[in-house]
Amino acid sequence: MKILKPFLALLFCFLTLQLTAQISLGIKGGYVRAWEQYNLVLPDDAKIHVNRFQVSALAYYQVNNYVSLGVEPGFTQRGAACVPGFILFRDEVKLLLNYLELPLMISVNVPLCEDKMEVFGKLGFGTARVIAAFREESSQLGDEPPIRTRLNTSFPSIFRRWDYGIYSGFGFAIDIGADQLYVESSYFHGLRDVDVFNNSKNRSLHFAIGYMVRL
Repeated sequence: MKILKPFLALLFCFLTLQLTAQISLGIKGGYVRAWEQYNLVLPDDAKIHVNRFQVSALAYYQVNNYVSLGVEPGFTQRGAACVPGFILFRDEVKLLLNYLELPLMISVNVPLCEDKMEVFGKLGFGTARVIAAFREESSQLGDEPPIRTRLNTSFPSIFRRWDYGIYSGFGFAIDIGADQLYVESSYFHGLRDVDVFNNSKNRSLHFAIGYMVRL
């Protein structure tokens, strides 16, 4: 993909920054509320969201007291409460997607309470690779367990293996010694259709808790 070349070049520049700079490493995990943006008129009571989760590693380089540059590779789950191109009113159909993602971020931090706490905002761009896809069907008329079917993500497939989009978020952090504990809310806005034949762009809200260690 053409977009991967500048993306990887930017990642390489970040990873080769001088080691004397202040680096922070961390991990975060939490809840994901995911759906897909369709070009369809859905019923008012249509269920479009699925409940998912994510876990990510973090590495940030502090440019100054307020600005940091970082990368947040991780595993995230997305999907929607109906398969693109099919709207079923009798049975609930969910599309469940698992991704490995690599967003590059810029974070702006505002210290509070004599630098013991801070609020922050993030903005970035990243790419993601789907590693598994499932269709889950459950009848609303009975108590039968849902039927989960693994979908093909290898070529040829109706799913695009690569996605990319815009990341944004904000949060609150508190110092614990030289480290930080934080909570974060973020949003992913996919720019590419998941389904080859239908409008189906990923959207997701994330609510996470994380821990950062300053080196």
